[in-house]
Amino acid sequence: MAVGSIGSTPTTVASPTQPAAAKAPQDTTLPPAEKEEKGRLVKLPDFKGQNAAIARQWLVDRGWDEFTNIELGSQDRDETMVLLPENWTVTKQSHKADSKVEVGTTIVLTCTNAS
Repeated sequence: MAVGSIGSTPTTVASPTQPAAAKAPQDTTLPPAEKEEKGRLVKLPDFKGQNAAIARQWLVDRGWDEFTNIELGSQDRDETMVLLPENWTVTKQSHKADSKVEVGTTIVLTCTNAS
């Protein structure tokens, strides 16, 4: 894949040997993002059945740190690590849906491979 830029706008061009990157999964069933500050409470939706990448991004959009506050775990016996969240579906969450949780609290989303 060739990557170039004109000015400050990066562009990605598919090479003949590699297809263009797939678009990120989209879902409209989660409430819209309103950026929250650490120390504030956020009402969590029910992530069960949601794409793991979308659920994680929902939390990031509200102030959770993607690498220190959100853990994606696998419930699958053969696949123990969630490497590509867009291929996984949330089956459980560490905090109940509709509970108010402080931004920055560790959230664990248990997933199953959706592919």
